Amino acid sequence: GDAHVGFVGEIAPAVGDAFGLDHRAAAFELNLDVVAALPATVASYHPVPTQPDAKRDLAFVVADRAAFADVERSLRGASSLIVDVELFDVYRGKGVEEGKKSLAVHLTLRAADRTLTSEEADAEVAKCVAVLGKEFGATMRA
Repeated sequence: GDAHVGFVGEIAPAVGDAFGLDHRAAAFELNLDVVAALPATVASYHPVPTQPDAKRDLAFVVADRAAFADVERSLRGASSLIVDVELFDVYRGKGVEEGKKSLAVHLTLRAADRTLTSEEADAEVAKCVAVLGKEFGATMRA
């Protein structure tokens, strides 16, 4: 908001010299009444996972107008085991049709109660591919 909690600034070199300071120095003032009146934030705790991640990379072609936020939302909705979707490449050019782009993502999957088998992870990825095809007309890149 507009509350000023204090200020910080560099001490003028002449003042530092008068006090025998060999280096540049700074000073600050903090209004603790304002700080104390600020709303407390509640720290959230996420337990360390007890099961390992399964990671898969996907590269697929979608219409250039497709927003990654929408693609990410669809991927997360396709599988309850997806814990992270990270976009690592966007490509337009040779090998990708005009008006389209290639998106490459890292998927992280995890089950809370067991280690996912490779087959289970692949089945979840297949669900994602099907959803992307249905919702965005996506085709997979080799």
